[in-house]
Amino acid sequence: MVYHSSKTRGLKTILPSTSTHGRKWVYATKDLVLAALFLATTGGDFTCCIGRDKITGKPYLCERFRGAFDLR
Repeated sequence: MVYHSSKTRGLKTILPSTSTHGRKWVYATKDLVLAALFLATTGGDFTCCIGRDKITGKPYLCERFRGAFDLR
């Protein structure tokens, strides 16, 4: 099972859309916590960096510039 962050519940099919990288993708993860971090998408990759620390395993959400969280 994988998780996909969407405002629409109960999706049966997820169609690829163009990412900020210019390619068509469907993003999904086995990690429920990381999926939750992607629920707010305003500004996408340009506002925040999202990931999981390789040493501690803790998820992180980091502003790319001051005030980026306020935009999301």
